Amino acid sequence: MSMAYSTTLDAVRTPWPFAGRTAQLAAIGQAVQAGGVVLAGAAGVGKSRLAAHAVGRIEDFTVASVRASEAAAELPFGAFAHLLPAPPEHQVNPLKWAAGELRADRLLLAVDDAHLLDAASAALVHHLVRHDEARLIATVRSGAPAPDAVIALWKDDLVQRLELAPLSSEETVEALEGALGGLVEGRSAHRLWQVSQGNPLFLRELVLAGRATGALAVGGELWRWTGELAVTTRLRELVDRRIGAVTDAERDILELVAYGEPIGTELLARFGPAGVLERLEDRQLVTVSVEGRRLLARLAHPLYGQAVRARCGTLRTRRVLRRLAEAVESAGLRRREDAVRVAIWRLDSGTTAHPRLLLEACRMARLARDLTLAERLARAASAAGGGAEADLNLSRILHYLDRYEEADEALKAVRFADDGERTEYTAARALNLYWGLGREPEARAVLKEMEAAATEPWARQAVRIIKVVMDFFAGDLDETEAELDRVQAMGPLDKRGLQAVMPLQAGVRAFDGRARQALAIVEQGRSDTFPSYLASLLQYGVTAALVVGDLPAAEGYATAGFRLGEEHGAWNRALVEFGADRAHVCRLRGQLDEALRLCREAAARLPRRSLYAGACLGELAHVLAMRGDGAAAQDALRTAADATVSDGHLVVFPLRLARTWALAAGGDLAGAVKNALDTATHAGAQRLRAYEVTALHDVVRLGAAHLAAPRLAELTGEVDGPLVALFSRHAAACVSKHGADLDAVSAEFLALQLPVHAAEAAAQAGVVHDEAGRLRAAQAARTRAWSLARSCLGVRTPALLHLVLPELTARQREIAALAAEGLTNRQIADRLVLSIRTVANHLGAVYERLGVGDRAALGEIIGQFD
Repeated sequence: MSMAYSTTLDAVRTPWPFAGRTAQLAAIGQAVQAGGVVLAGAAGVGKSRLAAHAVGRIEDFTVASVRASEAAAELPFGAFAHLLPAPPEHQVNPLKWAAGELRADRLLLAVDDAHLLDAASAALVHHLVRHDEARLIATVRSGAPAPDAVIALWKDDLVQRLELAPLSSEETVEALEGALGGLVEGRSAHRLWQVSQGNPLFLRELVLAGRATGALAVGGELWRWTGELAVTTRLRELVDRRIGAVTDAERDILELVAYGEPIGTELLARFGPAGVLERLEDRQLVTVSVEGRRLLARLAHPLYGQAVRARCGTLRTRRVLRRLAEAVESAGLRRREDAVRVAIWRLDSGTTAHPRLLLEACRMARLARDLTLAERLARAASAAGGGAEADLNLSRILHYLDRYEEADEALKAVRFADDGERTEYTAARALNLYWGLGREPEARAVLKEMEAAATEPWARQAVRIIKVVMDFFAGDLDETEAELDRVQAMGPLDKRGLQAVMPLQAGVRAFDGRARQALAIVEQGRSDTFPSYLASLLQYGVTAALVVGDLPAAEGYATAGFRLGEEHGAWNRALVEFGADRAHVCRLRGQLDEALRLCREAAARLPRRSLYAGACLGELAHVLAMRGDGAAAQDALRTAADATVSDGHLVVFPLRLARTWALAAGGDLAGAVKNALDTATHAGAQRLRAYEVTALHDVVRLGAAHLAAPRLAELTGEVDGPLVALFSRHAAACVSKHGADLDAVSAEFLALQLPVHAAEAAAQAGVVHDEAGRLRAAQAARTRAWSLARSCLGVRTPALLHLVLPELTARQREIAALAAEGLTNRQIADRLVLSIRTVANHLGAVYERLGVGDRAALGEIIGQFD
């Protein structure tokens, strides 16, 4: 029940979802039983919301809700005014009188902002809790002064004080998806978490601002943030209150930090007395950290910068930026990042910048894959007279931004003066024609023309390297290796040549089965920081690791590649390709929900047409098919047909492999087997054994092992790693109908973190055992298959479609659960008031139905029963 007065913890009225805080809610529930809890935290961290939610979950208490305020603190018992009658005219002890008026059976006090309580109200709360007349859930702001009686609550151990931290990254995602009603792209969620620093109030205002401006919008079933962060008037007012009043000198330093962070304190010292920065640090508006031999100043919260910059007009902004640029230039541009910073400040302040400075800044931005900034700098360099170098940079950047037609137009402006510039032009034009526009004949014609016109051997070598890249992507491994030999015979390779050749060497080996050699090359080159080179190496690292069956290594390479995209601005290629790779690993592990989420995130980033659409949409179709949704899988394949610009092996084979399972999900098993065999034949003809092995094992999984077993046995000696040997053993066991071998194959698949494969092999073992009359072994295999399939939520492959839940009575489940916990038959009998014989009979029936023989095996299964 509740008293006849309103609850003032009004956070419950907001539509913003309550997310996370599961552990804190549990801690609050336990603390209330022991006396109570005070939730402490920064403003906006969600104390009031959590307190209100906790109050709503607690039953059998009479709730008295109080909200303290500065205004109410002017009066004795001001916070309790709405709960207390007028005081009596005769003299009484006010504390005892107030406590008596509030007395109720099992009273729960809910006090918001307890640090603002007047002394009498604070004493009343302390009195009620100390004398066990009430339980307490209260909130206080960390660092704010509070009445002695409030502090005594936790100081004297009357209640527990619980510090409420900001939302974690995971809790932020949960809140965002609850508020928006759909999936949120990972990078967008991470950005909002970073800017809000997990403060739910700030997060909510950022979302509202993003929705209002269109920066936060849904596309492809996924919410994404694009463009600059918007600051609403309400959000700016909230932040302004946090910042408080500042002097002119403090404002000057805040503006310099807001536009220049991180900025060295020695540079700031040129603009004002050191005491100003110290005061700002004391007020927690600025943080100063030691990095190497430098002291760097930053604003204490990302939104402080937004608010400070929002208050600067155009002229003031330009003046601040000009001062920053002049100060760093006068110090000599000593640090690597100085060129980028000064170039941006010069552009934004409307002052001129030298083309060489702009080109160097463009190079740095491009290396960091801040492609939007790099484009701006390249255009500025071109306008300032940067010549062919500027125009070539612009074309490459537009290519990385998936704006291939614009990249081609930019190249038309290039006027090259020597073989060096002509080679750069040729490389940019050929790669854009091939990868971006899908015009392979034109791309090869450009290379042929350049090779004929080149006067320097190194220029012809560079052209040959680009041709090798195209040969590899076309899937011609024989020509790729032969051409690589010819390239290396032309003379020593420079650094850029090596950066192009090493990924090709790794790629050839990964796809033709020499996976261990590929992994060695990848590890040898991982220390290089050039993004395109590193991304290619990591991509083939994923392939090689999957060939040998090392899922943790594949996941590591895919995660490292995805981070390249996250850390390098708007680089869609890395985010899409490695997003699909991460989904691939999740699919193999049976984590289909996560695989689907990753695929949809990646697909939402695809341009209208691109080279890497095949792998992404192929993985999406594969995941959908594994979930049994053949129609959706076929839709994804049709979309891929329109979205891809190449018929290279990195495009074609992911789609072929996915089509096998799309046909199977649609009920066309014969068509699925035929497609898998055709895929294996085409892959084998091109030495693309990574695809061939997978396609052949798909045939085994679909129940036609006799068609794949001979070739898989041959590949065992040609392809590195234990996985192909396991595939071959799987096929052989199916052909020979050897149930025990299938049981062993299932266990080995599970050891390699391949639970779907393990479940399918166990299901096949069940059929073989059944046909041989080994009913106990058949039931054990089917139970294992059911348990494994159940752990892979959503999986629906043909081998697993007819698995059923082993039937146990309620009593059998009860006894089995206790046995799985390790209780003896006597202990179970005593607990359930049964005879030992009855318990033994029930357990025997359980073992028979589940096909297991002991408590250890039972423990692995029984947890799957809900």
